[in-house]
Amino acid sequence: MTTVIDIKTQIERSRARSNSGATSVLMAMLLVGVALAPLGCTRRPPPVQTGNADEDSCTDLLDSAMPLLEPGTLGVSADTGRAVQLLSQWISNDDCDFQDAVEPLDEEDSELLERLFTKEDAATVAQLQFGEEDVIHVRDRILDRRMAEGLTKNLDSDRERIAHLFDSVVQNIALIPPGGTEIPLSTFNITLIGRGTAADRAWVFVELLRQLQLDSVIIRPQLVDGDAADGDRLFVGVTTLDGILLFDPAAGIPVPSADQVAPADRSAAELAVTASIRPATLKEVVADPTLLTAYDSASEPIAAEQLMPPRVSVIATTSHARGAVDVLEQSLAGEYTVRLYDPLHNSSAGPGLIDRISRFGEGIFTADDVTLWDYPQRRMKEARRLSESDQSRLRLRLIGFDAPVEINRETQSETRTGRQREARLEMLSGRPVQAIKEFQLIRIDERFGNQTNVRPDIRTMYRQATDDAFYWTALCQFERGGANFPTSAATAARYVENGSGWVAEAQRLQATALAASGEFEKALEVVDRCRADGIDTTRLNVLAERWRTKQDADTAEDSAVDESSE
Repeated sequence: MTTVIDIKTQIERSRARSNSGATSVLMAMLLVGVALAPLGCTRRPPPVQTGNADEDSCTDLLDSAMPLLEPGTLGVSADTGRAVQLLSQWISNDDCDFQDAVEPLDEEDSELLERLFTKEDAATVAQLQFGEEDVIHVRDRILDRRMAEGLTKNLDSDRERIAHLFDSVVQNIALIPPGGTEIPLSTFNITLIGRGTAADRAWVFVELLRQLQLDSVIIRPQLVDGDAADGDRLFVGVTTLDGILLFDPAAGIPVPSADQVAPADRSAAELAVTASIRPATLKEVVADPTLLTAYDSASEPIAAEQLMPPRVSVIATTSHARGAVDVLEQSLAGEYTVRLYDPLHNSSAGPGLIDRISRFGEGIFTADDVTLWDYPQRRMKEARRLSESDQSRLRLRLIGFDAPVEINRETQSETRTGRQREARLEMLSGRPVQAIKEFQLIRIDERFGNQTNVRPDIRTMYRQATDDAFYWTALCQFERGGANFPTSAATAARYVENGSGWVAEAQRLQATALAASGEFEKALEVVDRCRADGIDTTRLNVLAERWRTKQDADTAEDSAVDESSE
């Protein structure tokens, strides 16, 4: 049950979250003698409200709204319009008395927002109201929170969490092949469906990091004459005490630093994923731009001048900066504790996103160089204005998530259970065991979809659901690790022979699962087959080189042991 907390508790929790968001960074900085203001999420406690608020009324309204915003509910069995209506009633309710809860923007803040957003969009930030984009934002961030926590719960350091989240994004969001048609989607549908562009991967990665109180930016080389703005390379830069770490969402790997841990000192399981690659920092690539292209033979050289400074862009939409979203975040607790608000502008609570990012410029860029990456805001608008053909294509792609169908024998009525959607969400939230069980049941139920008397739309549903479940089972087995690596490799191999929609992804997964099992020779054979089949192997090429080094080191060690025993 959602809880609307009383204002005293609200203030205390707000302050506590502000402190906890920056504690780990600040403590580390204090240890090395660096004096900076808080760098994590900074929260402005709302003013103490007077009057006799009807807390039950506020609780009832929000309790009615939040279940509609569940990732598996909004847009499926709950209408976005109804969610907007309930949240609007809640925030404007006189009994709740939120009218003074939003800090007004000063002239400097307004000028900043108008420079970054359109004037029309900027004007909505200070308004105490919700729109359709805001409820979609809340749903998407709830999933982000569950993913970020579920996928990193057993990891100890920020570096480990960052690396694992990036690898999970790459594994779960396959790149749309060249010539493929894109449909503008929010991060929820991008992640659910499991396909997107390099920009989509970057967007999802950044939002996951935000839930862990980690700031990040889009880094792009400056354009040179004749370059197309929509075709240039982009990197995600994640701020850490070691500098801004760079990740390439198109290649699916961290930009490799020149200083790497020797593969011989890594386990097979570590070498199977990109988390074993030490990312280069922005400072390193500015000093040596070849680091950005050395791992990708097809990429164009990047001149040093294009990185002085590079184009640095923060990632946010108007929903991240909207006052109403701030009030909502501070009013949520329990299972709905989620980071929704991350303003670009400074407030009484501390620096906004732009100022926090600029502190990591290291003389390479300043706050004046930081812009807004307009991709998320633009895609959110486009996603709400899909053409009829794109709407039809999206419905067709989502139909598999409604499976399986249950038939009432007495009334012959059918119910689309949506267990495929639930299984995919379990998988994304770091619960592969539960997901595998559901995927297996859906695959068993495929026989129903193949019956001759089944309607074409139901047949399409089952065909898509079972194909997705087949591949995602192999991916879940890989996520379980350990003794499940050989099982994952075998499932992926069967999918290559019998599947349809994820063949290239399954071949790459087969190679990585074999490598994780220590079967380097077989893994390298699969990589060679991928190349022969014309599958993009940029990511695999980097990993395969490390597998060869590890294999040679193991062979040399075995030979030395044999010689010593003779």
